[in-house]
Amino acid sequence: ALMSPNRPQDRQGDDKDSSKQQTGLESLYDNVLGSNPRVLEAMMRWSVRLREVPYAEWTIGASTALDHWIARQVLHMSEETWQSLLEGHDMDLLPLGRSIVQTREALFPETVVNPSELDEDD
Repeated sequence: ALMSPNRPQDRQGDDKDSSKQQTGLESLYDNVLGSNPRVLEAMMRWSVRLREVPYAEWTIGASTALDHWIARQVLHMSEETWQSLLEGHDMDLLPLGRSIVQTREALFPETVVNPSELDEDD
């Protein structure tokens, strides 16, 4: 349905050279696009929200909801891990927090916040 008939289903074989160059971002997209259709639909809904309201104007609750969706649906974290990460008491979970941010910025580049933008008043 959503897949192009020209897209090879198997990345081995003739695609050897291009697969060597596959980035983590491409792998992430393949993971999201190849997963549950609900995940793709939700990703499209988040994209619409980002077009309607710039990320810099999102509430803490809205941005946390996006990160929660990424943690649970894209990165497949447990709810317990997500709650522990939010509490911030376990320093061993910091890399997971970074993974959420990196994933968010990869899937939705418009969420990248430049330090210079933090000081501006619109």
